[in-house]
Amino acid sequence: MKKERLKTEQERDVLSVIRYPKWCLYLGVGGGGFSLFMTALFLLGPDHIFTDPDYEVRVAASILFILLIIWAVWLILLQLNWKIEIKKDGFTFTNTFKKKKTYKFDEIEERQLRACYRYYHNGKHIVCISMLLDDFYMLSEAIAAYRAKKKKEGEIQ
Repeated sequence: MKKERLKTEQERDVLSVIRYPKWCLYLGVGGGGFSLFMTALFLLGPDHIFTDPDYEVRVAASILFILLIIWAVWLILLQLNWKIEIKKDGFTFTNTFKKKKTYKFDEIEERQLRACYRYYHNGKHIVCISMLLDDFYMLSEAIAAYRAKKKKEGEIQ
């Protein structure tokens, strides 16, 4: 699987890819499975295993676990779909719902905040890359290298 993905990325001239770490997937699957089990237990479990057999309390607890299931599904989608593919003169950002958008390095403004790098296109926020990600610096370095190359060629003042 990983070799196939690498071949596909190399065919599209992708230099590197920034993704969320695998623990997001594992936390989503584990937390979602636990929450699904607890929801089923609260809704379908027999009354004698609960200290308070009141059904309304059990439904309220189930709603809490359903919210945790939604959060777990979001974590899974985030890890599987969210990525930034860095190319020679631009990058492609794919959001959590697989919506792709390509940007050129000339059009991008970069701002470093305390714990992340934020990228803007015509003043509009595109993406924020947390410094907690393993390869957070890759896009910033690619932009700097591209601008240095253009400055050397005399295209940027």
